[in-house]
Amino acid sequence: MSIIRALRSLLSIVASSVGALAIGVAAVAVVVFLLMFAIGLWSPYACTTTVHQRITGLSGFDFEISETDCDVLAKDAATSVFVSEAGQKKKSLLFKYVPPGYDAIPSITPIDEHTVQISIRRVPQILCRKDRWQALAIRYVIEVIEYPGRNGKPDEC
Repeated sequence: MSIIRALRSLLSIVASSVGALAIGVAAVAVVVFLLMFAIGLWSPYACTTTVHQRITGLSGFDFEISETDCDVLAKDAATSVFVSEAGQKKKSLLFKYVPPGYDAIPSITPIDEHTVQISIRRVPQILCRKDRWQALAIRYVIEVIEYPGRNGKPDEC
């Protein structure tokens, strides 16, 4: 009988230890989740995107101009122009550049039914751009490009 009591006692200790371990693991998981949540919200590496303008139905396409700002030690920002077929949600990047700080929003105007013009007075640096998207041709009118990139031509988006 004493062996059975000893086994029951041992089993009881193991069961309570497993229960305590499960509670400890759950508590650590909650703390890690809250820490990751806090870092994600207040991190200096967090980025915010602001939509400045939406243009719908221009030459049968929709355009969106947005700015993404990431505060990483030094200010890191980029303005992007997206295109999609009229009424569609899936967007494609047409043009991305470092904003000059003022006059940062380009104008987009139709030239004909298959061509639009993206105009902006000044950009410090073009990160990428496309000259065509599907049947749409894109003409760029940029008065000043401070840092034109490799070989004076920006990368394609």
